[in-house]
Amino acid sequence: MSRLLAILLISGCVSGVAHGQQSTCPETGARPGDEDTYSQLSVRLCWQDFANGKRHLRIWSPDHSVLLSVDGENAQLYKNGRALGGDFKVGDEEWLWSPDSRAIILTTHLANASEEIASVDFIPEVAGMAVIPHPPEDVMKTIQKDFAARHRQLKCVGDTNVGGLKWLDRSKKAILIAEIPPSPHCENDDGYFEAYVLSIPEGRILQRYSMTETVTRFRDVLGPRLVSDVQEQRESHSK
Repeated sequence: MSRLLAILLISGCVSGVAHGQQSTCPETGARPGDEDTYSQLSVRLCWQDFANGKRHLRIWSPDHSVLLSVDGENAQLYKNGRALGGDFKVGDEEWLWSPDSRAIILTTHLANASEEIASVDFIPEVAGMAVIPHPPEDVMKTIQKDFAARHRQLKCVGDTNVGGLKWLDRSKKAILIAEIPPSPHCENDDGYFEAYVLSIPEGRILQRYSMTETVTRFRDVLGPRLVSDVQEQRESHSK
């Protein structure tokens, strides 16, 4: 089983419980999704009827060469009409295609840990091959380690979330968000975030943007989760 499918198998058991049924869930997925969505460009793998385990999604890549087909908790990738490996389990993750349809950023909510994790995964060129992911722990650890080293004063820096925001240069660069969990336990730091530009697949940090810079540069793609964080930070620091 590929690493991507293993992650999806685990997340499918917990993330559906976290978000529950969506009020509106078209066959093409929720765009941009619910209040926990990081990016306006992503597709949330929502449910038409979560209580009864009913869901049918057909989510195409930008060039329509790859299809993600979801029925209930089961999913299958197809490339040019042919299955890519076997089926796998999904919850209600954020699925963010690269512009060239070669890769995805997958942001998963781990309900039991109140944690957001992001992985960068590549779609195989040949039907029948396994999905070849960039190890998600490498992406996570690279960002979390750098963010923690630069913000030791933040109370919850040890619990930093990571979510996908946007692709750059087709599938060669990706922007991910490092975020202090939006929790009262984190006091005035909760919801603070920064953007990281990474080279893909190396996972090397190319650029960092403060929260202010991130909002200025990427305002049009900030999902409801980050918009809420901005408001939370404004309210915290105006007291």
